[in-house]
Amino acid sequence: MNNQPSKNQIVKLSVNTTLFSYLQGSKTRQVNQKSFTRLNAFNYLIRNQKLFLNLQENTFSSFPATIQSLSDNWKWNRVTVRSFLHTLENMDIIDLAINNKGILILMKGIYLNS
Repeated sequence: MNNQPSKNQIVKLSVNTTLFSYLQGSKTRQVNQKSFTRLNAFNYLIRNQKLFLNLQENTFSSFPATIQSLSDNWKWNRVTVRSFLHTLENMDIIDLAINNKGILILMKGIYLNS
C-alpha cells in the first residue's frame, strides 16, 4: 500500500461569513503591487497548511513560520502580520503557539480528505 499523499488530494475548509467580510473588508487594499491583501495572505496560510499536512502524512497538524518570514513574503510590516494572525485567532480560525524558533500555526477548519 502506498502511503504517499496524492498531489491531487482534496483539502476541505470550513469558513464563515464573518471571516469573508474581514478578508474582503475596506482595509484589504494593497499598498503596492507586490504586497498581499488579507485574502492573499489567508490563501498563503491555506497553501502552507496543505503542504505541511502532505509532508507530515497527517490529516490535522500545525505548520511552523516566523513573523519575519511572513512579513517578507506578504510585503507587510511585522506589526500588521501579528495583528492579522491575532485577529484570525480571535475569530477562532487559527491557533497560534509561540516557540523558541517562531510560531506554529494551526488552521482549525482545514484538513485533508481521507
